Amino acid sequence: MTSVSTNLAINEQIDEMVKRIVQRFDPKKIILFGSQARGDANKDSDVDLLVIMEFDGLKREKQVEIGLELYDIDVPIDVIVHTPREFICYQTIAGTIPRIAVKEGKILYAKEQ
Repeated sequence: MTSVSTNLAINEQIDEMVKRIVQRFDPKKIILFGSQARGDANKDSDVDLLVIMEFDGLKREKQVEIGLELYDIDVPIDVIVHTPREFICYQTIAGTIPRIAVKEGKILYAKEQ
């Protein structure tokens, strides 16, 4: 598979991930970050998604729940979940996922206000 067709396939898979997350979990925002967002991904790179949403319960459980919704998509996925408040608080702190996502990420979905 060529680099162009690989990128197309990955982009289609990412679109499917976003579609499923939006339909099932009603997030406020989904941001792609990491190597896929920077454009320096290789064939072994995963897809890093920051999902910003309100939720009850434990963060890890919500991340697993979202991951299970995407189980059949044939690409490694790392889903991070933050509440809108956490995202606002952490986006200015160096080294945090929200900060990285703000600096290098691509917004894939934003709920209309």
